[in-house]
Amino acid sequence: MTNPRTVLHNVNIFDSINGKIEEDKTIVISKGKIDWVGEASSFEKEQNDTIMDLEGKYALPGLIDCHVHLELRSEHYTNPYQEWATTSPYFAGFRAIKSAEDHIRSGFTTVRDCGGDLWGQSLNRAIAGGLYRGPRVLAAQWPLQQVGSITYDLPMDLNVAFNWLDSQRVLGIAYPTGVDEMILAVRTRRMQGSSFIKVMNTGSVYGLILGSNIEDTFFSAEEMDALANEAHRNGMHVACHSHNDTGINEALDAGIDTIEHASYISEETSKRMAKTDSYLITTYLVGDARHSPEKMKENPGFVELMNEVAKATYENHRVAFEEGVKFALGSDSGPVNAPPGSSAKELVYIVENLGMSPAQALQCATINAARAIKLEDEIGFIEVGKVADIVVVGVNPLESLTSLQELENIEYVLKGGEIVSKRGILQ
Repeated sequence: MTNPRTVLHNVNIFDSINGKIEEDKTIVISKGKIDWVGEASSFEKEQNDTIMDLEGKYALPGLIDCHVHLELRSEHYTNPYQEWATTSPYFAGFRAIKSAEDHIRSGFTTVRDCGGDLWGQSLNRAIAGGLYRGPRVLAAQWPLQQVGSITYDLPMDLNVAFNWLDSQRVLGIAYPTGVDEMILAVRTRRMQGSSFIKVMNTGSVYGLILGSNIEDTFFSAEEMDALANEAHRNGMHVACHSHNDTGINEALDAGIDTIEHASYISEETSKRMAKTDSYLITTYLVGDARHSPEKMKENPGFVELMNEVAKATYENHRVAFEEGVKFALGSDSGPVNAPPGSSAKELVYIVENLGMSPAQALQCATINAARAIKLEDEIGFIEVGKVADIVVVGVNPLESLTSLQELENIEYVLKGGEIVSKRGILQ
């Protein structure tokens, strides 16, 4: 008896390698992988096939968001750093589950969580075991930060949280100092189930409230080299939060795999980065101050800084794109401006702010993203042998990227060949 197969018949496929629509195709799925792709007219039915006649709808590779924060949800706090520092890991894990559901409903079948508590391994186990619906989650868990990267005079609960983090430094959990502690930090994260390493080598925009300055750079060259070498030796890639040009160059010196934000990347650095295998992760959505709630706008200078950084980012990234830097989609979803499930908006921002075509933007969320996170052998492209992560939509996305923001247009989401969502309703 032949294996049961799921057949997506009469469908138009987005070819993420070449950035075009291939019409009148059929996709055959068996054992969670793509078993056959070809002309609809050439398809030969087998006895145990389940055929879905899609009547000319559009199939995309499962979308990928390379930068999310699942445990941050805007309905709780307006300041993500306050939210993070005053939340138990147990409650954070429950929020991560809800965010995971929001992402999979919107067609994002893989997300990379760039900093959270130690729930990453458990969340994937729960999703894989069928307890919850959610995307494939690559979780960094605790990000690596330098002691003194923020200064604070805070209420007691926040002081307790940060002082506890300081106390964990010697255990390799947070704030490593020196080459040996950096190596220990990587090994500790691997032991705790982290999929990759997240490091912050410059200040941050949201961190303004806690005394962070995006002009600051952190960690020595020796520390960054040790981190990258140890991570790669252990089969883990590295994502580096880096806003200023000095930090970006120091990350490139160390062979970092993805640069997050890169707001102030110079033309010279763009030319250099274009010659490497590193990817720039966009994160435009989170930086749009227009979406900030009124309470957040009460923080002195915050909105002004967001607007200043956003303007510089768009200008610098347009140059970087022209120079050939490789881009992949990341929304930085979780903080207030980018709620979980809104990652498709980043596609529109990429077109508007970089000058990419809709096809190029979709490549940022498919094949480029898969390459950036080292999963191009499994996902990112609809072809035989790939994992059957597929999103079926009713509107040609090259004609309307905004249609991907509406759940009723997300007809089916398949993860590993299984239908997990229909028009925003989890199955």
